Amino acid sequence: MAECPSRIQENTERHRPQRAQDSGDRYRSQRANVAQEEDSGDYLFSIGETTSAKSSDIWLVDSGATQHMTCSKKFMRNYKGFDAVDVHLADDGIVQAIGSGDIVMSMKTPQGMKKGVLTNVWHIPKLSRNLFSVGRFTKDVGPVTFTKDGCYGEAKGTKWKIGAREGKGLFKLQMTPVAPEQANAAKSSGCQGGTKSYLWHLRLGHIGHDGLNCIVTKNIELASTYLR
Repeated sequence: MAECPSRIQENTERHRPQRAQDSGDRYRSQRANVAQEEDSGDYLFSIGETTSAKSSDIWLVDSGATQHMTCSKKFMRNYKGFDAVDVHLADDGIVQAIGSGDIVMSMKTPQGMKKGVLTNVWHIPKLSRNLFSVGRFTKDVGPVTFTKDGCYGEAKGTKWKIGAREGKGLFKLQMTPVAPEQANAAKSSGCQGGTKSYLWHLRLGHIGHDGLNCIVTKNIELASTYLR
């Protein structure tokens, strides 16, 4: 994870200050921008207006959104519901988040196809598009930089193109959500011994599976000797 995320210019003047609705209200305020055609300070990824994709499959990236947000649960893992939270949109509309989960994203890097996980993605059923938060990405993963031809993400020393310029202030998203069953199948096929083996693989600093199996085998042998 990068130590020094780059600054992302935000056009905050267009938004109302965050505030609780009243002292007895159980809702908290959050914020999300919406895609704008004018040349503003917000950088947005877009699939493009000519695509035939359903709105629930379209991702926009918003430099003003406080969280990653999705209108559908279909790509989520580890989903948890919570008390409704108000999210204020740039057009003064208000929608409510009712849960959160993780979404695995697939992307092309100089080292080939890689996967990453967007954690704590908010579920907002009435949101018209999915929002990728640039601010959250730079805080949790690494910097995002914008050039004339596209935008780039950086993490663990790897820099890769995550968006190609689609129009005025818009970029075509080059990350794809992975269905939970596909993500789980990939994880299982890459780790011998199933979920428990994978967890130990992480706990032991990503030790190779041959080394992990050796440790497991020796521990089993020692346990058998001790119990005799």
